[in-house]
Amino acid sequence: MFCAKCGQETQQPAGLCSHCGQAATVQSAPQPVKSKLKGVGGWLMFFCVPLTILSPVSALLSLPRLALHDVSPLIIVPLALICFSAFVGINVLMVTKRAITWLQAYFIISGGTALFGIGYTVALFLSADEEASGVELARTILPYIRILAWVVIWAVYFHKSKRVKATFGRNI
Repeated sequence: MFCAKCGQETQQPAGLCSHCGQAATVQSAPQPVKSKLKGVGGWLMFFCVPLTILSPVSALLSLPRLALHDVSPLIIVPLALICFSAFVGINVLMVTKRAITWLQAYFIISGGTALFGIGYTVALFLSADEEASGVELARTILPYIRILAWVVIWAVYFHKSKRVKATFGRNI
């Protein structure tokens, strides 16, 4: 039997719930309550829009400026990250089976790239022959710090969110 008040199964022959003590019981299992949190909405949607649309568009718009300063084969790295972020965002929006796995990979790659960028920039700054100002270092390092902050904030959200768990069946 199941308690009509708390929904827990009870084995008490007297019809009393062993969990809440109420006398009212029903013979069938209670119907699951449909969660209002299930689906892509709220903060989850707020994550997907920048990841899928705004971030790739802004990165693509900055590529000509980047190409003028750095005509190296490393330009492929930001392009690959743009494509990957759009791919992950689409997977999250479509609630695919592997969306959480792709999301974990996105956080690892983006966070790792940001940490590498910070380390590389600091190493260049320290080994420079000419004296560079701290303002230059801060200006160069700030985009990497923003990416790292983005990754940390959203990784915590995807780890703790009830909506993510209701939508995907698990958190990261």
